[in-house]
Formats: sequence, structure tokens, C-alpha cells
Amino acid sequence: MNIMSYILCFVLIFLGALSRLIDHAPNFTPVIAIAIMSGMFIKNKYIMVIPLSILLLSDLFLDSYPLALAFWVYSPIIFVCYLAYLSKSNGLNIIKFSIFGPVVFFFVSNFGVWFIGGYPKTLDGLIACYTMAIPFFKNTLSSTIIFNAMVVTIYVSVKILLKQSKIKKIFDI
Repeated sequence: MNIMSYILCFVLIFLGALSRLIDHAPNFTPVIAIAIMSGMFIKNKYIMVIPLSILLLSDLFLDSYPLALAFWVYSPIIFVCYLAYLSKSNGLNIIKFSIFGPVVFFFVSNFGVWFIGGYPKTLDGLIACYTMAIPFFKNTLSSTIIFNAMVVTIYVSVKILLKQSKIKKIFDI
């Protein structure tokens, strides 16, 4: 990885963690978008460290869910980041992952809520859990789409600007 990739990783971790700490609508954060875009654009086999670091760092300051639920929150985000890493970075894949990521997160994290005892351990309890989570899913889906669009716009713009300037030699791009 070059120096620009390390800087980008640090910025993504800082902004991702900060986004979870500032006041926001429930589940309206760029964490899944960061997991997707870092996986697609920073081709490094250790890239899953970015979303994991965001979650661990921000969870040090949050008391929003039981520790037993952490696996169910972390694993779908890391899984989506890994699949994005294996994918080609193109517009169609970004669109697919903008929908796929929140869907995976919705099903896995809410299954975890049901599994650790948030609802009765029956089919009706599972259905109730997923039903009650739909408003959160809307926020997760819309934030992932919006933040992915922002990241792509910024990434492409910076890449064009750096190619047109002498700065690219400093950052080894």
C-alpha cells in the first residue's frame, strides 16, 4: 500500500467512528458504505480492519447494545467488506452492494437480536423482530446508498485532481 492508502484508511476509520458517535437517526451512518468502498477500492487482504476498527473504536464510547450482540453486528459488515474486496470496482457492483450490504446486515443483526433473547424464540417472535426492525432498515439502506454515492464522487474527483497535479508524485499515486 502506498502512503495515500494509509492516509485514506486512517481518515475512513476516524470519520466512520465519529459518525457513530455524533447525533444521528438510528442506523443512519456510513459504516456499511465505508466497508463496501474500502473493500472495492483499497485492494488489501487486511482491509476488513477498517470496518472492524470503526466498530470497536466507536463501541468503546457507546452503550447501545449488549456485548453478546456485537458478533451479530460486526460479522455482516466484515462479510460485506470481504465480498466487496473480492469484487471488481465498477458502478454496477457498487449499486449491487449498496443494496446487498444493508440487506445482509438487516437479516444477520436482527436474527442476533432475536437469538440472544430480544423476542420470544418462536417463528412469531422472529417475524416480530424483523417487522420491528424495518424502520432501522430504511435508514441503513438509504444511508448506504447516499454515502456510497458521496464516496464515489469524492474518490473520482480526487483521483482526477491528483492526476492533473504534481501532488501525485508526493503520494506515490
